Amino acid sequence: MAEEGQIMKKTIIHWFLIAVGLLFILIGYCLMTSSDSETTTTDELVVDYTDCTSLDDTVRGKLCPKHLEEKDATNCSVCVTSFTVTKPLIGKVIVYYELTNFDQTSPDYINSRDDNQLKGNWTEVPSENCAPFRYDAASKPILPCGSIANTMFNDDINITRSAKFTRVPIFAYGMLSDSDKIGFQNPETFDSLISFSRPASWTKSLDELDTTHPDNNGLQNERFIAWMRTDWKRKPYGRFSNHGTYKNGLPAGNYSLSVNYKKYNHYKGPRKIIFVATQTTVVPGPFVSGAVLVPIGWLLIIVVGALVYGTRILEALHKKYDDIKASRANGAVANPSQPKPSEPSASRLLTTARATTDANKDSAV
Repeated sequence: MAEEGQIMKKTIIHWFLIAVGLLFILIGYCLMTSSDSETTTTDELVVDYTDCTSLDDTVRGKLCPKHLEEKDATNCSVCVTSFTVTKPLIGKVIVYYELTNFDQTSPDYINSRDDNQLKGNWTEVPSENCAPFRYDAASKPILPCGSIANTMFNDDINITRSAKFTRVPIFAYGMLSDSDKIGFQNPETFDSLISFSRPASWTKSLDELDTTHPDNNGLQNERFIAWMRTDWKRKPYGRFSNHGTYKNGLPAGNYSLSVNYKKYNHYKGPRKIIFVATQTTVVPGPFVSGAVLVPIGWLLIIVVGALVYGTRILEALHKKYDDIKASRANGAVANPSQPKPSEPSASRLLTTARATTDANKDSAV
């Protein structure tokens, strides 16, 4: 039967749609039981302060790179570079610095360190890898020793918002993860530090890197750790506060960098500050699963309803077909010997027609 065939095709399609719907329900359930998903976006602003203008009375208005080329110059005191934030940097802001042309990838440079020192195991015999920055001129061991520590970046940077002449607070801790700090550990006290000399280019002793936050002092100082990570081209300098005006990022406006610009190991390349804002958006798991489950649920209701309706029609057609077959079968059983009616012959039809015509003439007379 043609109708039965069409309904059978639709039934197969309905069962297929139900199977697909159940699969999506399983996916939705997995999403519901899974953790929330996160989407992270970043935005950044690069400020090049290489040609910072000095405010020192003796060299006022002079570019710091030119001043540092002079024989006795050691730093550029305070210099200022202005910059504009055209659109807000929204999110958690970390301030990085980058010395574009400073190469930390040389094998000799990378190995010039004492890992035992960095782990807090201080001995008066530093690793031979630290040579020629192993001992000072008085044969006193250097801590931390080696070329990497000796070349640590030491510009002091402050940020001021021009419109309000207020300083933007920057914190030198809370930038690195615990995994970043592995391999750097202070001893229980700094008492034995008196037996060591600080690197020649340092202006502070190891225990003076951050005196207000003990966990960020010494070998655990985050700026120091970042510098020792030679695989990082950009080094974190500080972060914005999680509270107050800058908790949501850096607002649009005019700002200035105030830098204590120092002569740095004969480096004459670009010096940059990079503001990187990271914003994380959390999408709850139930929301994602609901977006899958709700439409699939409605689809299943429609498909199941259509399947039930089609099944009933199919059952009715089957019943009707069975009744017809039964009726024919019963008729054949009741008159098994009755001959089938024969078709009238052509001669008989002609005779009957003539008789009918003669009868009509007689009646007319």
